[in-house]
Amino acid sequence: MSIWQVRLPDARFLDLFAGSGAVGIEALSLGAQQVVLVEKEPDAVGALETIRLSLDAGRLDIVRADLPLDLAKLGQQSHRLFDLVFADPPYEYAEYSEVIEGVEPLLAANGQVAIEHEAGLLLSTQLVTMKQFDRRVYGDSAISFYSCRSD
Repeated sequence: MSIWQVRLPDARFLDLFAGSGAVGIEALSLGAQQVVLVEKEPDAVGALETIRLSLDAGRLDIVRADLPLDLAKLGQQSHRLFDLVFADPPYEYAEYSEVIEGVEPLLAANGQVAIEHEAGLLLSTQLVTMKQFDRRVYGDSAISFYSCRSD
């Protein structure tokens, strides 16, 4: 999250495959204007709702969705664009490109996407609408950062 530290205040933040919600809640604590947590599993969504109530966080929304299938629907429902999108798919996930490309219509101008993956996996640096501009390795994990292609 340190790469986005200066961008987080007042940002709209989308946390895909939210799980426990830790990343989105950290973004909220660092000043994000609005955070949307997206999770598929009903038990995790219930736990996130409980957390939201305990935080009394009006700036925190929770959406149950199956990714990447529901990304287009998420865009239609949200009626908002996001400055920063973080995705932490489950281990051995195979649809990285679909998620990265699928969030492009949800990005505000100069929006960025970060996707966590296994360090040994090299994601495509050039996609149809997105390009990788950074990659950071942390032990067995890596985070690849994307923005809209301008070429």
